[in-house]
Amino acid sequence: MVTALKIKNFRCFENFSIENLTPITIIGGKNNSGKTALLEAFVVPLSVNFPSVFWDLLNFRNIGVNITTPTQLWNPLFYNMSDTENFSIQIFQDNNETVNFTASKSYGGIVERNGAKKRLFSQESSKFFSSLNVKLDNGMYKNNGTYSLPNQLSNTANRIEFKSDSNVSKIPLPYGAVTLCRSVTTTRTSVAESISQMSLDKHKKDLLVDTMKNFDSHISDVNMILDNGSPYIYVTLDSGKYIPISYMGDGINKAVEILVDILNLPNGILLIDEVENGFHYSLYQSLMKVFCQTALDVHCQIILTSHNRDFIEATLRAMEEIERLDDLSYQRLGFYKGQRKPFLFSGESLFSAFESNMEMR
Repeated sequence: MVTALKIKNFRCFENFSIENLTPITIIGGKNNSGKTALLEAFVVPLSVNFPSVFWDLLNFRNIGVNITTPTQLWNPLFYNMSDTENFSIQIFQDNNETVNFTASKSYGGIVERNGAKKRLFSQESSKFFSSLNVKLDNGMYKNNGTYSLPNQLSNTANRIEFKSDSNVSKIPLPYGAVTLCRSVTTTRTSVAESISQMSLDKHKKDLLVDTMKNFDSHISDVNMILDNGSPYIYVTLDSGKYIPISYMGDGINKAVEILVDILNLPNGILLIDEVENGFHYSLYQSLMKVFCQTALDVHCQIILTSHNRDFIEATLRAMEEIERLDDLSYQRLGFYKGQRKPFLFSGESLFSAFESNMEMR
């Protein structure tokens, strides 16, 4: 489990640290306080085996992928998109091990267009850079490497190459997996395939069905069905009728995705931005009770962002109901002497804040 994080020159964070992270951690704060950037700071060091993460971060922020230069792709990662030459992220774990990640700019790349080689970037002529150098020490493995775009750049380029100094194809990571999700989407193909596998596990299947009953009490079963070779999720109603889950609204789709992600992330980390989006406020507590209890059972750490007071209180009540209040914390991002800073509320102090009607969002 991650217990603390230190960031230098990444996104909006010049020099930032956050401590006392718990199995269920809520990140709050006003707009532009750095909530989403904080989630991204977990993703980059723990996704070194997946260079596509940089494209994923663009999609996560709803930015188009019409990217043709390294500067366009990587410069936004550096503090305030400035001339900062490097950024670093340290992730501290409860086993006293630390993940150390550093990224720096590399200049002087040569790209090829229309069959002709052309030096587009040089340190002397501009601040555009050609590739991203990284250093990783995750307690299990040390490695240096370089991310670069293909030599042939185009508006459709969506591939990133990673060359390791030790020429290894996969770097052991300290977690089974890390998943970052945000907007309400039609349930992914991978979720449908997971549900098919869960059909052999009655407990997981019942958990899915009970969660979906929050949205429609007539749901009696859920299955994956192949249609023209593609997997789709169908729910069964008491009447025996089958309905594609994609037609049942954003809320139920998002709830199923979150629950499946938790079940697929034992000893992993699930990061959720604006988690309450798509859910009616009346469902907050019942859903968070299921999500939190399941996550604690499989040792999946959940770090989520929200500035919705009703949702924060509902999560507090859910954790109280399952008698795991000590595993909850709320970290509100704010400013102190011009610097971003987290303000910690434990589960108990969060109770006091609500009772005194304190503004903590």
